[in-house]
This record gives sequence, structure tokens and C-alpha cells, in this order.
Amino acid sequence: VSADIRAERVTCKVEGGAEQQVTLTGSCAATAAQPDVLAFTCAVRGSASSSLTLTNPSSSPWQLRPTLSGDCFSGPEVVDVPAGSKVSVPITYRPLSMTSAGQPHEGSVFLPIPDGTGLLYQITGTASAPQAEAVLERQITAKLAHVELLRASNWLGRPQRFRVLVERKQADVATQLDAPQYVDVPAHSAKDVKLTVYSYTS
Repeated sequence: VSADIRAERVTCKVEGGAEQQVTLTGSCAATAAQPDVLAFTCAVRGSASSSLTLTNPSSSPWQLRPTLSGDCFSGPEVVDVPAGSKVSVPITYRPLSMTSAGQPHEGSVFLPIPDGTGLLYQITGTASAPQAEAVLERQITAKLAHVELLRASNWLGRPQRFRVLVERKQADVATQLDAPQYVDVPAHSAKDVKLTVYSYTS
């Protein structure tokens, strides 16, 4: 962004007087981030919320429009701060992908102040492994196949192909677990995955 912004020959209408042509100038300067970093931690596809405290020491109310960066972060479109008061600005972290060690999701919140200044906050988020959707316990009949439908949801706005991994904590050769190797799920949709369980013994 240019440090010298101009709008020339802007018409200025004065009540009871002649129109005047004026030139408006402005400049922009980098805003230093606040020393405190707002950090979030939650499981992937979960959510965590926190807030920033904003103080209005002036004698006039503020109506601010925060600017957020980072796909995983969201907040209010408008923040009203009464004169001489403090308000909390809620920020929510909803990660759709896990983070690696030392590589958190990063973003920022910029709050423009009416006097021409602004407040810039750095925000980070760490997304851990997903939580279990449910714990299933079933009583089934030996030597008779049992089919369990497991719901696979696609939270993204594009189709996803999921790889199905069946992991067993204890090996039992008398019980078989079978499922498709892959499942394709359309955007913002869900599909049932058939898990077939067959036990040779009671």
C-alpha cells in the first residue's frame, strides 16, 4: 500500500457558499502487534473460544469492524464499545486439519480505532487428533454376519475420499472384521460405511 494516498479535486459543498475543490491526502504506517498472543488448543473439527478485551477511553462510542485473517478463526462483524467502557471481543477457533509440531495455525485480528490508529493481535491454534465419534458395544450371534453402519461425514466444501483402517487392540482369529478400503463422500454430506463382523465362536 502506498505511503502517500491522494484524492485530488474533491468537491466540497459549503452551505451558503461557493463550491470548493480540495485535495485529500493520507498515509499508512505499519501497525505493531500487541505483545500478548491469543492461543487456542482443541481437537481437529472441534472448537475453542476465547476473547480479547477492548477499552474505549474516549468520550464517544465506537462501532468497530474487526478484520480477521486465518481460515480457522472467526469473530463478530461489528463490535460496539460504549464511551469509557470495556467490552470482550469473542474469537472462535474451528480447525478442519491437524497441526504439526511447531507449526500451528496462525492468524490475526485487526481492530481499527476511529482516531486513525488500530490494534493488531496475533492468534494461533493447535489442533490435536480427532476425538472418537462414539463407543459401540454390540451382542451378536456366532456364525452369523453382523453389519454395523458407521457414519462418515465430510465437513469440507469439496468431495473427499476417506481411507478406512480397521485396527484391533487384541488379535482374535475367531472374529473377522471387514470394511471397504475407501469411501467417497460428497461435499458437506455423509455416507454410511458398512463394517461386517463375523465370529466363529460364542
